[in-house]
Amino acid sequence: MATAKHRPSTADKRITVGTSHYLALHDRDYAGDRDAPYIRLRGHWLQRAGFTPSGRIRVSVHDGCLIMTCEAPPTTKARRR
Repeated sequence: MATAKHRPSTADKRITVGTSHYLALHDRDYAGDRDAPYIRLRGHWLQRAGFTPSGRIRVSVHDGCLIMTCEAPPTTKARRR
């Protein structure tokens, strides 16, 4: 039986940017149908890097660079009775 090979979460990933389609919306600054870049990320490597299902992330946008950072879950306050 073959052994699964896992790359560490710090390994660089190569991901293809796809295309998503926005329908025309009236009363907006733009008119007509538009294609927009679309990036989908999934895999166990995300969880190993600290991104959990239903977790929140912060995305910082710079020229040619996206930086994604896990946000700490909100703290829950004890209820008074």
